Amino acid sequence: MSIGACSDDEPTPVISESEYLTEVTALCERYLPALDEAREELTAGPFSDAEAVAYYRSDLVPRLRSILRGLRRNGVPASETIADGINSAAAALQDIEEDPAGLIDRSRDGILRDEENPFLELSDGLTQARITCAIQPDGFEV
Repeated sequence: MSIGACSDDEPTPVISESEYLTEVTALCERYLPALDEAREELTAGPFSDAEAVAYYRSDLVPRLRSILRGLRRNGVPASETIADGINSAAAALQDIEEDPAGLIDRSRDGILRDEENPFLELSDGLTQARITCAIQPDGFEV
């Protein structure tokens, strides 16, 4: 299994799929209410690009990253599909964190191609890793 460990010294533990899904549910219940509240607060009225950038950097990325780190720390099944999904979601979060303003601009201008869209990569990665409770029904873009 090729998944980033929670630290350089500790490999990611291997657990059963049922234990993993229980952990996914617990982490989603821990981190998603605050994320949902932040999204609702942001989208309740008109918002600026700066507010959207702040949401991505202070709410979306850290909370979803906490779920991924919790799974890596507590264990994942011996499944390349799940490991690849976690790695893909982590990479997408990194891309979102690095240039949220650029992503907003490219999306608004209609030049953010699907194959370059980290919001779609994030959704696909979470689905592949069976972390569907973290997927936003309207997508991750605000």
